[in-house]
Amino acid sequence: MIESIEHMGELYHGCTLPGETREDGVYPGHFNGIQISATRFLLVYATRGFRGVDEDRSVVYQLRRDAYDGPVLAEGFVARAADDWDVLGDGVKHPRYYGSPIVFGVPKGVNLEGSPTDHANCFAVICRCNPRQLAADGTLVKVPEADPEFFNNLHMQWAQYRLNDAEDDLEIVSPLEPLCPKGKASYRDVFGEDATTFNVPMVEPQPIDATCRKWAMCVNVGALKHEKLSMIELAWDEHARRYQWTQTGPSFGDGLTEACVMRYRDEWLIAARVHGRPHAAWFWTRDLFSPMPDTVYPEHPRLVGPHTAYVGADGEVYVFGAPIDIDPGNRNPLCVWQIDPDRDFAMVQEHTVCNVSALGILTDLPHGEMAKLLPHTGGRVQYVLHRIRTRYTRDASRTGRVIRADEMEACGQYYAKIAYDADQSPRWRFDNEHAGVLSSHESSHESSRGSTIR
Repeated sequence: MIESIEHMGELYHGCTLPGETREDGVYPGHFNGIQISATRFLLVYATRGFRGVDEDRSVVYQLRRDAYDGPVLAEGFVARAADDWDVLGDGVKHPRYYGSPIVFGVPKGVNLEGSPTDHANCFAVICRCNPRQLAADGTLVKVPEADPEFFNNLHMQWAQYRLNDAEDDLEIVSPLEPLCPKGKASYRDVFGEDATTFNVPMVEPQPIDATCRKWAMCVNVGALKHEKLSMIELAWDEHARRYQWTQTGPSFGDGLTEACVMRYRDEWLIAARVHGRPHAAWFWTRDLFSPMPDTVYPEHPRLVGPHTAYVGADGEVYVFGAPIDIDPGNRNPLCVWQIDPDRDFAMVQEHTVCNVSALGILTDLPHGEMAKLLPHTGGRVQYVLHRIRTRYTRDASRTGRVIRADEMEACGQYYAKIAYDADQSPRWRFDNEHAGVLSSHESSHESSRGSTIR
């Protein structure tokens, strides 16, 4: 159970890579991360600009030492934005943007209870790739106003890496390319030619079993605001020595998007955002690749904007997001709610992660959002990363004025530390020889349905 939350402030102020710095009018805007060795941590993030709504630009990796908020050892591009994409083949160039990065993989040097570990030290970074349109004044055209054919080009890409021998940077295993099923040319070879978009989920893939050779990810397929969900399996290919998309589940969940998959006891939970409703949608299943059971829509919490769901290090289920009824029109404060799946996903407890206006970070149209609970490394404290921004941009037509310089400076990536009421097992355990195993069912939080995998 969560005992307290300490907001730590800004995690990282400005990207160092050319074209993506604060001087370029860009800020670090959307982080995820995992542990990749006993003392190394990999963060991936999307840079973000102010030319209009959701100007996600490039995806960057960042290698840190000792902790998620430890010293930065290296920073580099996973995918770099450009303004030269002839999307429709008509000679008109548009921005090619990337965003919403997630990352998964088994840390270097682990020993998974006697299972082969040839898949250790390979990490896949997945992100969204999509075109955007520029207006005559240089601002971005809002997404729903664009030609649907234009946005049929929204898809996922991925690259795979390893930690080098010196553990001071990454090496490329597989370069950036579209995410496609093994042996296929496109995601449409599985979902059909009428599948118009293929979008990344909110949280990282989860290992399907203790060997961690297969991972599950819930993707969005369809048209904007008319999406469905589908599970895909990303499995280690021992011959190619990389992960491949090897299995696809049936589509489900009309009008759902931004799904979060989590292992709960010996089963699976999926939480998703619902277009047009302030509630999360929930599924509880034993088999991710079989037809899903009926959707559950709990009355509370009532949410606005993106929200994420995780099983915490304590084995409890948590939802991060902004309440719609406190400050309508804004995404503030950022809260976390404990959820009880045994009572139809009823809300049990609420904590504030960050009140943006109360802290004086931003007071006009403040947004605290995109919370990411990072895999636990042991002890009582677990990290949660989140973005802070204002809704103002350089496009005054949306909000009545353009964003100020001080507001741009405050927008960025922040974080907090969640303290549980007792020490919790780490996801990966390392001994003095830098070997480790997947943390398994050691929590006292168990029920008749089984034990918790964190």
